[in-house]
Amino acid sequence: MSQDFRPNELLWNDGINQLQRMLPSLDPAFAKVDERTLADFLKYAYQLAKEIRYYNPQNQPEGDWTPFFDQFLLDAATGQMASTAQIHQQLAGRTNLPPHLVLFLAFLKLYEHAQQDLNGLTQKHLDYYYRDILGIKAKPAVPDKAHVVFELARNLTGFRLPEKTLLDAGKDKDGKPIRFSTSREIIINQAKVAGLKSLFIEETSTQGTLFQAASVANSADGRGKPFEGPASWRPFGAAQLKRAGSEQTMTPADIGFALSTPMLLLNEGTRSLTLTLSLNNPGLAAAALPNAFRLYLSGAKGWIEPDAVSDISLQLIKNRPTLFISVTLSAAQPAVVAYDDSVLGAGFVTSYPVLKVALNQSFSQYETLKLLRVRDVTVRTSVQGVKSLIVQNDESVVDPARPFAPFGAQPGIGANCYIGSEEVFTKRLTSLQLHIDWHKLPPDLSQYYEGYFPPFSNQVTVSSFEGVLYFLSEGQWQFLAKNRLFTGPDNQEGTFVANSDPFRNFGQHRTTLDEPLSRFDTRVRNGFIRLELTAPRYDEYGFEAFGHTIFPIVYAQKAVAMSRALPTDPPVVLPNPPYTPQIKSLTLDYDAGETFVPRVDDPANLFWFLEPFGHRQLLPSESVAVLPPVSGAAFSFIGLSDFTPPGNISLLLQTEDGTAIALTSDDLLSSRDLTWGYLAGDRWIDLDQSAVLAESTEGFQKAGIVMLAIGRDATQQHTLMPAGLHWIRASVPSARKANGASNLQSVQTQAVEAVFIPADDKQVVTSVAAGTIKKLVTPLTAIRRVDQPFASFGGQATEDNTAYYTRVAERLRHKNRLSGSWDYEHRVLQAFPELFKVRCMPHRQPGQVQLIVVPNLRNKNVGNPLEPRSSTVLLRSIEDYIRQYVSAFATVTVRNPDYEQILLDFKVAFRAGKDAGYYAGVLNEEIKRFLSPWAYEEGRDIPFGGKVYKSDLLAFVENRDYVDFVTDFNLYHLYPGPPRGGVGAMMIGKDFLIKQAVPATISGHSGGTIGLDFVIGEPVDSTSLSPDGAAILVSAGQHRITPLMPGERTSDGIDLLSGIGYMVIGLDFDVTV
Repeated sequence: MSQDFRPNELLWNDGINQLQRMLPSLDPAFAKVDERTLADFLKYAYQLAKEIRYYNPQNQPEGDWTPFFDQFLLDAATGQMASTAQIHQQLAGRTNLPPHLVLFLAFLKLYEHAQQDLNGLTQKHLDYYYRDILGIKAKPAVPDKAHVVFELARNLTGFRLPEKTLLDAGKDKDGKPIRFSTSREIIINQAKVAGLKSLFIEETSTQGTLFQAASVANSADGRGKPFEGPASWRPFGAAQLKRAGSEQTMTPADIGFALSTPMLLLNEGTRSLTLTLSLNNPGLAAAALPNAFRLYLSGAKGWIEPDAVSDISLQLIKNRPTLFISVTLSAAQPAVVAYDDSVLGAGFVTSYPVLKVALNQSFSQYETLKLLRVRDVTVRTSVQGVKSLIVQNDESVVDPARPFAPFGAQPGIGANCYIGSEEVFTKRLTSLQLHIDWHKLPPDLSQYYEGYFPPFSNQVTVSSFEGVLYFLSEGQWQFLAKNRLFTGPDNQEGTFVANSDPFRNFGQHRTTLDEPLSRFDTRVRNGFIRLELTAPRYDEYGFEAFGHTIFPIVYAQKAVAMSRALPTDPPVVLPNPPYTPQIKSLTLDYDAGETFVPRVDDPANLFWFLEPFGHRQLLPSESVAVLPPVSGAAFSFIGLSDFTPPGNISLLLQTEDGTAIALTSDDLLSSRDLTWGYLAGDRWIDLDQSAVLAESTEGFQKAGIVMLAIGRDATQQHTLMPAGLHWIRASVPSARKANGASNLQSVQTQAVEAVFIPADDKQVVTSVAAGTIKKLVTPLTAIRRVDQPFASFGGQATEDNTAYYTRVAERLRHKNRLSGSWDYEHRVLQAFPELFKVRCMPHRQPGQVQLIVVPNLRNKNVGNPLEPRSSTVLLRSIEDYIRQYVSAFATVTVRNPDYEQILLDFKVAFRAGKDAGYYAGVLNEEIKRFLSPWAYEEGRDIPFGGKVYKSDLLAFVENRDYVDFVTDFNLYHLYPGPPRGGVGAMMIGKDFLIKQAVPATISGHSGGTIGLDFVIGEPVDSTSLSPDGAAILVSAGQHRITPLMPGERTSDGIDLLSGIGYMVIGLDFDVTV
């Protein structure tokens, strides 16, 4: 055996592409029966002439016949036989040849016909054997197809465009018109895509079930950020938990429930709110659910999140399972006020405050909470320190913000102080406390009023002053409490406490007000309490109220007595002016509670389900739950403007090939996995299969058209999704199936498929660039615009002889029995012309075969031309096709290549006068072309394997005519999968995440974004591919090129520490899995 034999070359071949299949030896003209040319015949005739004696007219031998050709076949300069090129030049350029040569040349030209017939014997024999004996026919042409969208004239609401309407695509190279014909009837309307949203339910092992939402699905971050490159997004969303923050395309969604009730009106003070949901879940055990929810209350300037969540738990109350939620708002937090949609914008329709209870996805308890069914809801509030009160005495309304006289300037028994509050007295109270802080109350009332009474008489004390508190209920004053006016350690306070008994006795309930409270009068039926002065009385003390009535009499009597008193008489004490009670501050504490069963017809106590993009009320006969019911695992929502139901909607879904995330063929999404529906009110109506009029995407696997019949009950006004649009949705049953869908690049309405119609039997069109079809062959005023947003697809010319002989030769070799790598590669390329290259890989396990396929980039809608990938539909089709021709014991897997990026990071100075910004872009493009030439030049091979050297790339950059010099040149190799060679070879953002930015002490990198402003990793001098042989080295889309300005220093003496080996874990960054 040869010493140069390399067995690995048999195992790790580079595959084969379409051009390499066309072997020259398979052409019937490769080995002709008679290969001689005209020049060969002339040379032969000249040599033969040397051997034939010439006889002159005297019949005497005179040399040979070479002079017959001397003027034509001899080089005049050398006298030697002319070269073949010179002979061809003579034949092409001379027009004055001698008649005898012309006659000889005419004979040779005539002989060419016989020669061609002779040389055609090989092809005739092949055709006879291939076509007649074997019966293998040439493949017919496959018409090209294109997706076309229309725009209707503005003055119309609908227009019928019939099947086989001709579309104009210009002319071909022969001047023949290129025309396409619509493949089906379409009713064009004014509907347009005005919104795209997605929802993905992510199952995690650490945080449970997470709801991820994208409010603007067709954006880089799911919230509206423009794409940096071509648009491409996941139609149903994707898992986000393990993604770095900058790579996340969705945000946590709010799901849960919301309440609106007057009980939530909490303007001020320290406010405790307790929500008790009695559950219909027998056998449920008590459990703590800390941080299960996030709670928000409606405020005047935004949603208010309580300062403290005291408790969230499942409890057993009277042997009934109950969800218990308790929160507290401090006095410093804003007022909880009636919901204002102009401020909060959530779309709730209510005149009362709103409480939102949303699932906290940082501590998801979804699996527990989704099972809870609600029997009734109890809302309890406990408030201390209500100051915003309407206060009125018998004379007028007073300002409680400053000291006021509650019983007037001349208080007497029966004087009243009215206290009103819409917040407090319209609720179902269970307790009430009135707190009074008196203003300038004399320290000792007994001593203060000593002058009003004779010695040793029954004098008033601080406990003599009493009041009674009444509650106004439906126009009737109901007794609440009786107490001393002056209490507390220094008698400077007054407190009236009413517990639940009096409220229960007169059946106090929640009330409504006909108009806002401003003052008390006889027409007011609710909303006030009344504090009545009831003691001291004259019949008990000879003194009434605060003495204002008797003061003039007593003072006069005392003054007369003082004037008549003898020096030996006891001293006469003049009475002090009567104390007019004033209140410095007045506050209320109260407890209230109410229980209700959520119903659709209760206007005061409203219950909504919180959904990711809105909310909805209970549907008739729907059971009340803590979390809204979810049927499906991932959803894609399409909002339509200017659509009038009922009607059909035709959607073009343009997918990006090779972007489905599926581990096996079973993971791929298919049409039968999809459920389409539309929104009617706040209810999704699922469409049955008869309403899905067309679905050519095969489950979001390839570009195609979905046509749906939308019912007349579809609405624009709803709260479940943003109002003003008609919404349709596609749902899938599992996250695994959602991952099996391809990325979307565009969604457009009014789409139809058009098929190429040849002008004659010879016209062939296999590809039409995007934007070629712009008009109808016969213009219609109803059609405002015609557009072909993407290139045509699927067209194939009639199989020519070269392709035919290649296909048959391959067929005769493998005999439809695939065993070797050659068989697999050639069979797949022959059957799937949309592929450019195939590589058959020996698998690690016996009986397993792996095919790596690279699609043809020519006129394809490829998202990233540097990393071309085939659609999952195509991969699945190849697997199904190959299984027909392999052993039952063979397992075939078809997949896309792994693309491993080469990233350059360097500084460059451009020559004087060169625009740095412009030429940095030019240099980036030239590097991409150098590393991945096949992405720019048709027919260039895409090699597997190989190695790239840093020195070669540096030389390429330095040799650009606009580059002056290069410095800090580094080469990085980016690849998926497990790391190769330890943490020094790992890449941030791929193998691990850095939680903290690079510190400012690292020169030049402070405040930058990893992977965008700089790269952390170990630069290499050369890079080679992964050992499995299924990878292709490609250029990164954007290299790190830093232009140096004139006079700028190239080094500041500080190492940039670009390698992770120079950094310290825990100091420079943290590593998280």
